[in-house]
Amino acid sequence: MKNEIKNLSSRVCEVEKSQEFIAQSLEDNDINTMKALDDLSELKKSLEHSVKENTRLNEEVLDLRYRSMRDNLVFYGVTEAPNGEQESCESIVCNIIRTNLEIEEEIQLERDHRLGRKHDRRPRPMVAKFNRYPQRELVRKTASKLKGTSISLGEQFPKEIQERRKQLLPILRREKERGKRVALVKDKLYIDGRPYHQVTDTYTDTRSESEVMQGGSRGDVSAKVATGRGKANRGTTGKGARGGVRRRQQA
Repeated sequence: MKNEIKNLSSRVCEVEKSQEFIAQSLEDNDINTMKALDDLSELKKSLEHSVKENTRLNEEVLDLRYRSMRDNLVFYGVTEAPNGEQESCESIVCNIIRTNLEIEEEIQLERDHRLGRKHDRRPRPMVAKFNRYPQRELVRKTASKLKGTSISLGEQFPKEIQERRKQLLPILRREKERGKRVALVKDKLYIDGRPYHQVTDTYTDTRSESEVMQGGSRGDVSAKVATGRGKANRGTTGKGARGGVRRRQQA
């Protein structure tokens, strides 16, 4: 009997030790799990910070690309010379500015060329870089004189900004039909002077309308020329007025 009791006591001790070992292992696992969760949380925060920083840097680069194009205008629907024939983009742009837009001021161009690869379906757009931003604005603001022909003009934007603007155009048209005053500045839409939030489909008051319009004087686009190739901005080639355009002398 004594031996049986001794054996039972020994087994109980072994079971208790085993339970203590299991409990210690579970506690260690809990500690390791909590540490892993903490590490994962820190990794998540670091990743979120990296994503935000990357987004910020991408936006800065995009803004620099946009600013490099601020003196440019793109001309659409300008007939292109047949294959094998040379054309002078400078002369074409000069002719449009002198005759179609009837601008008498002497406009200075820095560069001009066609965009993209040549194809038979339609003429390639033609981009012109103006030597002075005010002169670019003078040309842009007279785009309504192109109404009625195949030619139109508009600002040049990086592809990313152009896509954002394209998404905002239905909202711009909708709000204009409702009688709102709308302005598409770069890739931001303002409705009655208030910035529009695409995610919530709302616009809030953050600054005065005069501030918006003054701040957007370098990129405001009316509904007619919001994309730079609206149907309202068509033009013809006719007899010109005085004045002209000359290219800046290269050093």
